[in-house]
Amino acid sequence: MSQDQQKNWMMVVEDQVDAWRLLKGALRRTLPHVLTVDAGNGPTALSYLQGCLVERRPLPRMILMDLYMPTLEDGLQLLHTLKEPTSAYHHLPVVVMSSSTDPRDRQQITQRGSSFLTKPISYADWDSFLASIDRYWAESLTIPPV
Repeated sequence: MSQDQQKNWMMVVEDQVDAWRLLKGALRRTLPHVLTVDAGNGPTALSYLQGCLVERRPLPRMILMDLYMPTLEDGLQLLHTLKEPTSAYHHLPVVVMSSSTDPRDRQQITQRGSSFLTKPISYADWDSFLASIDRYWAESLTIPPV
């Protein structure tokens, strides 16, 4: 990982392989300067983040995660662990994506201090979805301390 990539990397936690492939391709087009690391699931994400701390590697600038992995409880548990006030990761920006239109899902995410984006249903909508992530990346994020 180059020094720029160390400052500009995003962890993606998406358990569905097809969705990850689609997302990865769209991220490469929309954010070509950002390295993406796929964690695949909550335990893998936490293990990778712990490795960053132990090895004194930079933490991701942002975590983009699916809400349902494979159940709602899995996504909420990961988010709860990340945003726990005593967590070493509580300062990391987390954007939760879901195809859910249930307002309670959005409410649970925002109450935990994270952002919620509705996951696109069609391929054509992915570019506008990622354009919003690009704006969020460029305008809202500061690089967290190591």
